[in-house]
Amino acid sequence: MEKILLAESCIEVYENIEEFLEKSGWRRDNPELCSECYLFENHICRKIQGKIWYFSRIQYENGLRGMKQGFN
Repeated sequence: MEKILLAESCIEVYENIEEFLEKSGWRRDNPELCSECYLFENHICRKIQGKIWYFSRIQYENGLRGMKQGFN
């Protein structure tokens, strides 16, 4: 159950691609990979119910590491 809650906390929802690029820092960190086509074809973002959804794998992996450290 903890992993599900962690995964849920790693989902970010944006109104549009521009908002995603601006608020997530994606454009700053990946300036050559900002086209809408790239973001959807490579499953970086998904369009669900008219909004842009993004799952931060880095945030999830960091959370998993934190969970493991808590068990030690």
